[in-house]
Amino acid sequence: MHSYNNSKPTQFPKPITYARHPREAPAGYGQNGTNTMDMFLPAAQRSALLAFAAALGSRASALVRDDCGDWQIRGSRGHVYAVPSGWQAFVTRDSARGWRSAKFTLMAARVCNDGEAEGAFMFDRLPTPEEAVGIRHSLAIPKKREIGEQELARLRAHSFAKAA
Repeated sequence: MHSYNNSKPTQFPKPITYARHPREAPAGYGQNGTNTMDMFLPAAQRSALLAFAAALGSRASALVRDDCGDWQIRGSRGHVYAVPSGWQAFVTRDSARGWRSAKFTLMAARVCNDGEAEGAFMFDRLPTPEEAVGIRHSLAIPKKREIGEQELARLRAHSFAKAA
């Protein structure tokens, strides 16, 4: 039978810092050894994505959090994240032809990852209304319902009035 010495406290290893040389630091670590992956705070992400969603004319329900807690505008064929240099859109398609079509539609953005049937784009400005149609179509982001004055009056006429 083994006897264990429980009188000694557990020693946890020190956190790894990569401060010797910038080339020795792995991706996501700065020159002083700090983690640079979470430098864009969620509050700043959300406000940037709200501006992008307004320019897109997307539904409010399209702005959600992902598994890591970061805000994104989610479509059924892609999603948009806010990054410090603008917005990054990820597009996934079933075929190379669909991906080529998405690249043609989103020519206003810079392609930063070009794969077989998927890729990523960088936007450094808000899209124009014409570009927003292409973005919503390529990423399959649901459009916000536009209600005119007549339709709004008709809906109000059919709503339930508060009981006095």
